[in-house]
Amino acid sequence: MSHEHGHPALLRGGEPAPPPLAPGARMKAADEPPGYWENPANVTRLLRVFYALCVGLVLVELVVHRHVAHPWEALFGFHAWYGFAACWILVVLAKRMRRVLMRPEDYYDGD
Repeated sequence: MSHEHGHPALLRGGEPAPPPLAPGARMKAADEPPGYWENPANVTRLLRVFYALCVGLVLVELVVHRHVAHPWEALFGFHAWYGFAACWILVVLAKRMRRVLMRPEDYYDGD
């Protein structure tokens, strides 16, 4: 919330007030235990499972016969490399588009 002059609301002691919560959201109580995904060990465990699945799916190509439409699809790991390259290109393009599309923070202020 902000005051009538556009300055952020301050708490006692001069600290800015936290932003309002989204509808339906609630703040966690101080004595509430951390959630499952707030534990870094659980996040690390999940990432290891995803990495193992990715490696496993690429290795399955050694034993599963695929019917390919184009000769380059027959290369080992083609779809994995193709997907990685496509995502990388999307990130690079998005960074460059950001420079063109980015507006100043107060662009929509009507003052």
